[in-house]
Amino acid sequence: MFLVNNSFYLLEQFSKSSSAPLLNSDNDEKYSIENSVWFKEKVGSVYKTQKDIYLAHWDILRSRLTSVEKNDLVYQKDKLLSLESGRLIKSRFSTFIDDFEELYQIHRPLKVIDDKLRVTLQRDVGNVFLTHYTEFFEKYAKIQFSKKNQESYLKYPPMRVQSLIDDLYEIL
Repeated sequence: MFLVNNSFYLLEQFSKSSSAPLLNSDNDEKYSIENSVWFKEKVGSVYKTQKDIYLAHWDILRSRLTSVEKNDLVYQKDKLLSLESGRLIKSRFSTFIDDFEELYQIHRPLKVIDDKLRVTLQRDVGNVFLTHYTEFFEKYAKIQFSKKNQESYLKYPPMRVQSLIDDLYEIL
């Protein structure tokens, strides 16, 4: 996150200045970047690479959202899944929930001061897995896969997950 934040800052500062010289505010010394195209490309590459590495942490959530094959869904009477079929869906929900909660707890303390970068990261984190999760949730939330604890598996509807993502990196 350090490299994402700082490379973004450099790109933003460089973009605000129409010329290559940068001013040190302490003693008015001028620094310049002789090849500004090279600098922007290099820092831009660092930013993109580090952001991709950071977002890869969230990609594990998408891997938890595999479909259960229709032939693996065996129903009993009263539209209730068999024990084994229910366990397949439960395991996917519970591994997603466990991984999401762990990732959220790890990444929640991270702060991003720049509003533009914060919004970009929140959007990009959601783009990694939220569409897949929404499809998964909508598909399986309709099915009665647990007799007693269905609500515990459905405790993170997509809107709640989006809300939690929107709280990431906030400066309080």
